[in-house]
Amino acid sequence: VTFAGVGPESADSAYDETEETPRRLQTSSSARRNDPEFSRQWFLNDQTKRASGGEFFDVEAISAWQIYKPKQNVVVAVIDSGLDVNHPDMRSNLWRNTREIEGNGRDDDGNGYVDDVYGYDFTQDSGAMKDGRGHGTHVAGTIAAVPNNGQGVSGVCPNCKIMALRFLDDKGEGTWSGAIKSLEYAIAMNVQVSCNSYGSYSPNTALITAVERASRKGMLFVAAAGNDGRDNDLMPKMPGGLDLPNVLAVAAIDRNGFMAHFSNYGRKLTAVAAPGVDIYAPRPSNQYGSDSGTSMAAPVVAGIAGMLLGMDPSLTTIQVKDIIVQSAIPQSNLRVKAKGTASAFRALQIVAKSLGEDTGTNIAQPDGRPPVVVVPTLPPAPEEGTCLYKDP
Repeated sequence: VTFAGVGPESADSAYDETEETPRRLQTSSSARRNDPEFSRQWFLNDQTKRASGGEFFDVEAISAWQIYKPKQNVVVAVIDSGLDVNHPDMRSNLWRNTREIEGNGRDDDGNGYVDDVYGYDFTQDSGAMKDGRGHGTHVAGTIAAVPNNGQGVSGVCPNCKIMALRFLDDKGEGTWSGAIKSLEYAIAMNVQVSCNSYGSYSPNTALITAVERASRKGMLFVAAAGNDGRDNDLMPKMPGGLDLPNVLAVAAIDRNGFMAHFSNYGRKLTAVAAPGVDIYAPRPSNQYGSDSGTSMAAPVVAGIAGMLLGMDPSLTTIQVKDIIVQSAIPQSNLRVKAKGTASAFRALQIVAKSLGEDTGTNIAQPDGRPPVVVVPTLPPAPEEGTCLYKDP
C-alpha cells in the first residue's frame, strides 16, 4: 500500500478538453481570512480568477463559511503517514483522547493503546505521533488547518478535529493490516468521517470487512481515487474502488477545471471530483508547501463532509454522500458519478434549507446582483429496516 500524493507524468488523460466547461457562479468574498498564505489556497477561493472575471473551480469555501452554523465538532480520522501534532496551524484542531494522560506510559482508558492522546502510530506500536513523510500533515491541514489565527493557511472545515492514525512509514509505504488496524481504531472511537489517501490494486477481504463495519457504524469513508490515470470501473484501486455505500472516492481536478492527467476516474465507483493540483497546506516543522494528487482532493471532500455533519448531526452517511454528489457543479467533461466538482457552499445550502436556516441566497455577486442558486432537497434517510448503521 502506498500513498496517493504524486501522479505519474506519463498517465493518460482522463478528460476531453474539447467539451464545454460551464461558467461558475460568482459569489461574495466578504468572509475574509487573516491567514497570511490564504491567497495561495486557490482550491478554497481562487482570488486571481475571481478578480479577473474568469472561470474558477474552487469549492466556494468563503460563501460556505458564511452560512455554516455548526452544532458539533466533527472528528475526522486521517489514516495516513502520521501528523506533526506540534504544528502551530494544527494544534487547536487536533482530536484529543481526554481519557488518556499524555506521556505517562500507561493505558489510562483501557482500550489497549498506551498514550493514544492524538491517535496512534501503528508502524511503531506507539502513542507518540510523528510524520516523517509529511503527507499526513498536508492532508490533515487541508481538512482542518486552524483558520483566522494570523499564521499560515486555513482548512476546509473550520472546526473539525483531526485524529491521526499512522500506518504509512517514512517512505510512504504500509500494509493492509496497518490500514485495517487504523480503521478499526477509528470505528471504536465512533469517528464519523475518515480520510484515506493511499491505495493498491491488490484486493483484500479483511479490508472490505472493516469498511463494511465502518458503514454499519455510520462512518463515511472518503478515499483518493488513485494516481494512475485509469478507469476505476474497469480496474478498481483499493480502497477507493470499493463498491460500498459509505465509500466516497474522489478524483482530482486542476485550477482550470480539467481532470488532472494523473487522476483515476470512473462514472460508477468515483463519486466526485475536487481540486487536487497545487494544493497549499501545512508540512511538518512549521512548514508549508504545495502537493498534487488525489491524496489532496480527498481531504478537500472530507472537510466538506465534516461541515455537513457539523451543521446537521442527524445526517446519515448515505445522506452526506448523496448531498456531496447532488450538489456538485456540473462539468460534463469529468468522468465521475457526479459529473461535476464538489462545492462546499452548495452542499451546505441543501442542509441549511432542510433546517430552515439561511441558504446564502442573499450573498451578492461582485456587481451587486444576488446569486441565482437552485437549492436541491435533502436526500431522504434510509427507510426503517434498511439502515446500514446498526450492528447485526
